[in-house]
Amino acid sequence: MSLDLGFYWAMLLRRLSVMMLFVLLFSGFGLVAAFKLPETYSTSARLLFEAPQIPSSMITPAVQAGAAEQLDIIEQRLMTRANLIDIANRFDVFENIRGMAPDRVFSAMRAATDIRRRGGARNGDRATMMTISFEGRSPQIVANVVNEYVTLVLQENSKFRVSRAENTLEFFEQEVKRLDEELNQRNVAIAVFNSENAKALPQDQPYRLGRQSLLQERLERLQRELVVVKKKRDQLELGFDGPVATTLNPYEEELIVGRAELDRLTATYDQNNPRVIRLKDQ
Repeated sequence: MSLDLGFYWAMLLRRLSVMMLFVLLFSGFGLVAAFKLPETYSTSARLLFEAPQIPSSMITPAVQAGAAEQLDIIEQRLMTRANLIDIANRFDVFENIRGMAPDRVFSAMRAATDIRRRGGARNGDRATMMTISFEGRSPQIVANVVNEYVTLVLQENSKFRVSRAENTLEFFEQEVKRLDEELNQRNVAIAVFNSENAKALPQDQPYRLGRQSLLQERLERLQRELVVVKKKRDQLELGFDGPVATTLNPYEEELIVGRAELDRLTATYDQNNPRVIRLKDQ
């Protein structure tokens, strides 16, 4: 099947007058509307919001809020009925505004205002871009309104950050006080424990072992001296009751002391104990 271009060209020529009529008609309507409708101007401002630099791990959940949540609160406070009506009256945003009902002024201001956000995250890890736009009947009016919007947003943001910092500071002060009290209580408990268990603490064990060894040596020496004294006493008693006993030489005294020491050690230690074996050899 071939395309008959001549047929379509002839049809276009026959309908050309009607098509031109519609084009001229709609163009005229457009021109009339352009001249009759009031002029509209628009301006916008962009604001970049970053999350506070206080680490989230150091903030109690009661005062923690991300940039997105913060902007939600700021936007709600900005778009209140009282704010919008006050701005409209202050800058004479609409013609014959004194004769408009407050509800109509509020609705018109909301319709002329556009707030958009881009970027950011609910947890506040990324910065958020806020764009505030307004449409009005003159460049000066829209500029004044947007500037007022920006001023209010910055004021609310400053209040929010100051409040957050104050709450965080208060939380830190409470934590420092609590931890200081807990530390004092633990120090007291440690001091009481050390006082009650002074003899069993490991840090004093080397000293106590050395002291025990020294006392053990002194005890052994005193026991040896006691054996000698008892022996001499027995000799003195024999001297008074009977013939005078012969005086022991140093070797005999040492032998007597050694036997007494051996008897004492064998009563305490096993026969294979190094001290028992060494004393037997002597």
